[in-house]
Amino acid sequence: MARRLIAVLALVAVLAPVQGSDRRAAAQVLPEARRPSVLLIVTDDQSKALFNRELMPAVFSRLVDRGVLFDNTYVNTAQCCPSRAQILTGLYGRHSGVDGNHVPLLHPTIAELMKDEGYRTAIAGKYMNSAPCMPRSEFDLWACIRTDQKHVSLKDPVINIGGKARKHRGYQTEVLRKLVADFIEGTPDDQPFFAVYSPTSPHMPADDDRYESLDVDIPRSPSYDEATDLTGKPAFMRRGPLSQIEKARIDSTYTKMARSVRALDDSIAKLLTSLGDRASDTIVIFMSDNGYLYGEHRATKKVLAYEESIKVPMVIRANGVSGARASVAFDGLASNVDVAATLAAVVGRQWASDGVSLLPAVTGQTDVVRESVLVEFCNGLRYPCEGTGGWGSRRFPSFSGVVQDGYKYVEYFTGEAELYDLGLDPYEMTNLFGAPGMGAIGQRLSDEIESLTTGAPLDTMIVAGPPDSFAGTTASFRYSSQNRLSAFVCRTTRDGIPGAWFGCPAFGFTLGKLTPGHYVLEVAGRYEGWTDPTPASRSFTVTT
Repeated sequence: MARRLIAVLALVAVLAPVQGSDRRAAAQVLPEARRPSVLLIVTDDQSKALFNRELMPAVFSRLVDRGVLFDNTYVNTAQCCPSRAQILTGLYGRHSGVDGNHVPLLHPTIAELMKDEGYRTAIAGKYMNSAPCMPRSEFDLWACIRTDQKHVSLKDPVINIGGKARKHRGYQTEVLRKLVADFIEGTPDDQPFFAVYSPTSPHMPADDDRYESLDVDIPRSPSYDEATDLTGKPAFMRRGPLSQIEKARIDSTYTKMARSVRALDDSIAKLLTSLGDRASDTIVIFMSDNGYLYGEHRATKKVLAYEESIKVPMVIRANGVSGARASVAFDGLASNVDVAATLAAVVGRQWASDGVSLLPAVTGQTDVVRESVLVEFCNGLRYPCEGTGGWGSRRFPSFSGVVQDGYKYVEYFTGEAELYDLGLDPYEMTNLFGAPGMGAIGQRLSDEIESLTTGAPLDTMIVAGPPDSFAGTTASFRYSSQNRLSAFVCRTTRDGIPGAWFGCPAFGFTLGKLTPGHYVLEVAGRYEGWTDPTPASRSFTVTT
């Protein structure tokens, strides 16, 4: 072990010291004096079937008609906690490790970077299922909804505000909306804010009854009650027809969720109004954490790799970004892992992740921001899932899949696979895997999965650290790379004199016993014997 550590440090020692700081390493999109605020709205289990002008008139008239609709947005994992981790880190579930609702997130998030950039930060609603609903230092306002079934009611919710949980009278979407509105009003005019509004609507029990008399048309796509035992679906998907009891339950669920979405839209309308003059320089991102199945392919809920489950609504109204387009539908591929990279680009910061910035699509600079999207389930800490993770008798194995060039290809841990031509077969009724003439396409998409999951060499980033100049004796840092299995080595340089490289803890630590002087901390990620040759750095001065 000692010999291996010596070899590691010898390798890292050849890395050239980095001068200055990486805080503004990326090309800055906007001048710091006019960086826009950000309002991120994340709904819960809202499928594209529940995203239309009738159910969400305010979102369509005030966001879709004034922003960019990303019409082909996929989530890496169609499950609440993994998807939210992917939104906040930009990492695939396999790289963050969060591949289930009970797996904690250890990586730094985009909220920490925004806080480090001087943004005032808030979250009101759902954070992550696997995290305790207790305050986190990167949020100035913490208003957390617990995610166990006893506490996800949309009426009289229990909310933990700043460490104190109590029941609030009224509708959850309205209580949280008021908290965010007050936060925005209380933010100084010269300080940007980053606010996450994430109610649990329309997640079941979807008990918001304000539109309980609203007529709801139940969708019946061609894949509803599909004969999965006859159409080439994997073995775990094959079953007989939906029973009348199941159909009634599915229709009831859809109706409740649709009515909750209509009420949610009213709260979003009020929240957008509360921006006031700040609307002119506030980026609003609206999206769902995952889709939902209502009997398509004889399945319910989410997780599966079918379009109804992994495809979500997403809109960006980028007020404050020069050249931002309005009333445009972008039909190129996008992913939930792209959100963090987009926000980092807004403030000109490096963000090492699996995502890409969507700003070029927002400003019309490109029609393609990514060639493919990766979809997966149970490929992180829990891999492999050999028939676990489902509901009732439905058990879902680990899978990895890709959407590219109009095709979707999915490989299951069981050895089975699915291949669909989404242009000719948008409802995924005919599995082409193994069909004559499809071998080359299947192999190409399998190779793309391998390319996406292998990824690029590690890119280390420092997410948060001390101010440029301060009086004190300690300095805390948060840093990361794209892989949860990365190790890190660090070096401090004081007044131009470099110290020795040393192994430092994953994702952050505190330097202590500092004396006055100018410092540079360098961090390099390591994985399987390879060390990042361009360490991230952060400079600071201790005054006294």
